[in-house]
Amino acid sequence: MDVHRAGPRNLNEVLSWEEERVVQGDWTLACAGQRYQLDQQHEALSLVRRKVIVRTLRSGRVQLVYRGKQLQWRVLPEGATRKPPPVKKARQEKMKTVTKLPAKNHPWRRDGVGAGRKFWNGVKAKGRAARLGLRDSGRPPLRSGLPASRNPSRGNRAANNNQPRGHSLVS
Repeated sequence: MDVHRAGPRNLNEVLSWEEERVVQGDWTLACAGQRYQLDQQHEALSLVRRKVIVRTLRSGRVQLVYRGKQLQWRVLPEGATRKPPPVKKARQEKMKTVTKLPAKNHPWRRDGVGAGRKFWNGVKAKGRAARLGLRDSGRPPLRSGLPASRNPSRGNRAANNNQPRGHSLVS
């Protein structure tokens, strides 16, 4: 019985040194003192901040591999340094300039839309007055649906007017 298996297709790739590196924002990566620039044709892969395998073959040749696919690249000169990311300028506060207010009969002004704080404060005041007019005392209605009375309750508190309000654990 023969248990030998066929060898891998490319023995050079199997017998190689592999290191994982992260692609920088400028599409470069560094390995063993060398900097590599990825080709623009791989832009669709969105390789920035992704891990790429740097494979050094026994012959000394270098391959860059991402998910089993070999990438095109070029070696950057030794003196080449990474460009620092552009400095973001502080946001300049935009001055609010109103060029022209809408006319009085403009559709935005219909039913108070766009009328402003003065209009809405008046609407709220009318609503409060209407709500208070419906109730007898201005208090919320009881759960039973009956209106709350204006007078304070005539329970035990009426007999003991000097008793403080609220709950107490001590009687």
